[in-house]
Amino acid sequence: MPIECKDNLLYLSNRFHLQITHFAYGTYPAADGTFAALSVNRLLFCLGSSDNEESYVEDADCHYAMSAGHVYFIPAEHIAAVRLSKSMYFVSIQFLVDLYNGLDLFTSVNKILDFDDPALVERTLQIFRIAPENVWSVKLLGITYDCIGALLDRLELVELNLNGVYSPGLRLLSETCTAMTTVAELANLCKVNRDTFSRNFIRQNRITPKRFLTRCILRRAYTLLSSGEYRVYEVAKELKFSNEFYFSRFFKKHTGRTPKDFLKLHHSNF
Repeated sequence: MPIECKDNLLYLSNRFHLQITHFAYGTYPAADGTFAALSVNRLLFCLGSSDNEESYVEDADCHYAMSAGHVYFIPAEHIAAVRLSKSMYFVSIQFLVDLYNGLDLFTSVNKILDFDDPALVERTLQIFRIAPENVWSVKLLGITYDCIGALLDRLELVELNLNGVYSPGLRLLSETCTAMTTVAELANLCKVNRDTFSRNFIRQNRITPKRFLTRCILRRAYTLLSSGEYRVYEVAKELKFSNEFYFSRFFKKHTGRTPKDFLKLHHSNF
């Protein structure tokens, strides 16, 4: 049998960029079930609890009572509530996996996913028990990719456009977008009219340019707030909102929390 090379598959695989932003194990009784959104995708691996209090994850459509051996996925920027009892043990992984120029693989996912995989949960827990750390850091990447694969198996998989037709515009948005950036400006940058750009963008990326623009502004806001170098009013100025009030209203509308509440949640490391 002749050797068959999948050069295009290799090329596309190298277009993905995985960034793990948080990895923790233990209990977290401060998770009180408040609805909020984070800038990263969240994986919760449930290990079990010694009490009878309910722990759960939920959004506007579904409620999942947490059960040992299950993995729960909350997409980035998806408003959801997490409630953990005082004795609920879990492993948490937070990550981004970019297709290109800031467009996350799960951008179009708007629901919580739950799957039962005790073996995967145990493998994840072993990272905290076995040395050396430099080896298990690689295994952490492998486990995260395993979860991404399991999630894709449970989603309606569609063809992903990675040709980068609009990559100059996406790069502009991911790096320099502000409240003043418009869809028309993006279309002009890509040298097409707005209607054609919007139609093709939706077909390729499954979200509207306006929604993507909002997500890019939010990601910049998350980055600036999380750096610890900016006050809320300074972030509002950097992103060219007319004042701190309008920035806070925008932020709360799309995340469920004010910028100040987001900072408290971010510094809690959950």
